[in-house]
Amino acid sequence: MSEQDPGLSLREAREAAGLSQKDVADSLNLLVSNVEAIEANNFRHLNADIFVRGYIRSYARFLNLEPQPLLDAAERQLRDKSPSTDSEVQPKTVSPIKPQHKILAALVIAGVLWAIAVVVMAPDAEADAGQAAITEAHEA
Repeated sequence: MSEQDPGLSLREAREAAGLSQKDVADSLNLLVSNVEAIEANNFRHLNADIFVRGYIRSYARFLNLEPQPLLDAAERQLRDKSPSTDSEVQPKTVSPIKPQHKILAALVIAGVLWAIAVVVMAPDAEADAGQAAITEAHEA
């Protein structure tokens, strides 16, 4: 296990356990791209440093490794964030909002606007009857 390279240590332990990246991702409820990023020490892909720490801790515990040495090594890398680590291929990012949710939101908004239009534009039957009575009274 390399204390200087937490991603390599996790990858080696995963491979020794006979697990794929998908197995780890499914067990930890992560995206496979997040597992790939952890193993490549590409922590910028994971956005917030707190996520990096949590993912490494969970990944290490899943593989029955002591998380603290890996966290210490990752912490050093997070402090030394250098642009040169971004020369690796960036995994595809996924929008946090699912397309189905966007469509549902649009339909709800359209329904609300339609309901408002019906209420505002609908003729008021009592007002029309009262207006007709006033008109007849003036004509007589």
